[in-house]
Amino acid sequence: MTPWKRHLAVLALSLATGSVLAANVKKEVADGRAAYLDGDLRTALYRLTEAQRAAEVDEDDLVVIHWYSGASLYGLGRPRAADDAFDALLRIRPLYAPDRMETPPDLRAAFSARARLYQQQNGVTFGLPTLRGANITVPLSGPIDAVARLVLFARPAGTPTYRSFDLTLEKQEGTAIIGDRAIWENALKKGKLEIVLEARRDNGVPLSRAGDGTHPLEVPLTPQQCEAALSALTAPPPSPAPAPPTPPAPSPRPAPAS
Repeated sequence: MTPWKRHLAVLALSLATGSVLAANVKKEVADGRAAYLDGDLRTALYRLTEAQRAAEVDEDDLVVIHWYSGASLYGLGRPRAADDAFDALLRIRPLYAPDRMETPPDLRAAFSARARLYQQQNGVTFGLPTLRGANITVPLSGPIDAVARLVLFARPAGTPTYRSFDLTLEKQEGTAIIGDRAIWENALKKGKLEIVLEARRDNGVPLSRAGDGTHPLEVPLTPQQCEAALSALTAPPPSPAPAPPTPPAPSPRPAPAS
């Protein structure tokens, strides 16, 4: 076998081995979750701990591992260890929401308490938005260095869907132009705007959120504010074309000599 072919064979074996190991991690995670749902909490912990040891574990795997490890530890009467697992989960997914169908109320309350504490210590807080024309400005506080993107979702009150707008982050404020005339025209009739604000990491994971799709923040609007926004979005009339240059008047011809 030539060195080149030997290199390709080793590379193919490495890729195949990596795929097998990753598949094994997924199986361990799935087996751990299944054991938890069957009520076998000790087996669930064992499976999940083994999965976490693997170098092939990814972020999505860790979310499942930390949640079901914490849930198992809570069920085994080890609340402090459960809190540690929940905190590890929240560092990866700050806005994680457990499946309500498989989470008993006491466990949900325990996790919610850790989530609230995490947001108090690490979350970005949104202040009251202000409007100027079609611009909306939102003050922020907290660890904004972790924020890579700010997103505003806006809709007129009573309409079913939102439009998203990126806010420009400068110092302690995020600013965006709500450049959709239809939003302002409908808001003029409804008298308020419904918004959701979201701060995200550079990998797209939400860090903090104000409002949500079914319980948005309400921004009351006066007719004057809506009219000012619509006026700001109205394109100015085109400038008139410049008049053609006036040709210079002919010089007077000198009178003939007498």
